[in-house]
Amino acid sequence: MQGRRTICGRILKILPDGLVVESGYTNLMRAPLSRSWLAPGTVQATREVNLVEGNEPGCVCPGLVFLTALPKSRSTAKPKVYDYVVIQAYPAGQYTYTSVGTLQRTVRRFAASLPTAIRLNRDAAG
Repeated sequence: MQGRRTICGRILKILPDGLVVESGYTNLMRAPLSRSWLAPGTVQATREVNLVEGNEPGCVCPGLVFLTALPKSRSTAKPKVYDYVVIQAYPAGQYTYTSVGTLQRTVRRFAASLPTAIRLNRDAAG
């Protein structure tokens, strides 16, 4: 799919239907971290400051995003705030959540599964 992006970043918020991620931590895409979609918060990682999103499939997506349709973890590890994710995901519209207090924030939504992304986009189209 043309809009496929690499989401590589720090989990900022865990919501019932997904994760709010600050993406753009390109140095997470190194072995052995790239073997799993979830990395512990103890990993040394920094966000790329001047990252510009490319136009080709699979390029890194910078900024705040909402990630849904997460893969089932092989281990018992569950995502925690400030852990990291490295995963290919598909655009699935927008998502609005409550950031702090009553502050509403709208970010791009991505799904880690193509069928879910297609369903979410179809549902949003009416």
